[in-house]
Amino acid sequence: MDPIDQRQALKKAYEAVLEDGSPYGKTGPGNLYRWKKTLKFLPKNIESLLDCGCDMGNWVEFVRTQRPNLRLVGTDISRTRIEEGRQAHPHLDLRVGFAQDLAETQENLTR
Repeated sequence: MDPIDQRQALKKAYEAVLEDGSPYGKTGPGNLYRWKKTLKFLPKNIESLLDCGCDMGNWVEFVRTQRPNLRLVGTDISRTRIEEGRQAHPHLDLRVGFAQDLAETQENLTR
């Protein structure tokens, strides 16, 4: 038996959890409260933000409404969740993949 690629195993596990109906990443009063608290920690002078593990991009969308001048990129390993996010938020820059892969080439973050 071939050893399982660690990244492939992580993707499969993540997709399986989401397919079981996990509410992870959904909007709601609990998440809105948490998002507002988190937003306070973002420095005022930043120009861009990369959300690693963005799920459908709901938090990225929230940040966009509060800080419209930020360059925002969301990345997640779940193709399904990114596709759902692109449908829900077509104006966002949401990408499938690992954050490490994006960071390896600067041009990926500045396209």
